[in-house]
Amino acid sequence: MSFLSKERRGGDRRPPRAGKATVLVGTRKIECLCENVSPGGAGLKLAADILLPPTFSLSLEGRARSVQMVWRTADRIGVRFIA
Repeated sequence: MSFLSKERRGGDRRPPRAGKATVLVGTRKIECLCENVSPGGAGLKLAADILLPPTFSLSLEGRARSVQMVWRTADRIGVRFIA
């Protein structure tokens, strides 16, 4: 197995109950889809043209949390919970 394909995420991931999430950047609210969530972070799908700062707030399952983006593809991002 190569370094790039090694699984580095810890904890069990599960689909969120609602699937909907909201990215909060200042006064902007950006709707997105939460594809999975674990105790340490989440995988989100959003429009490819959305620009995000390295850290922002995420409202998920009725709870707002501070997150840090750890990876991004065209329309998906991975975040870790920081607060």
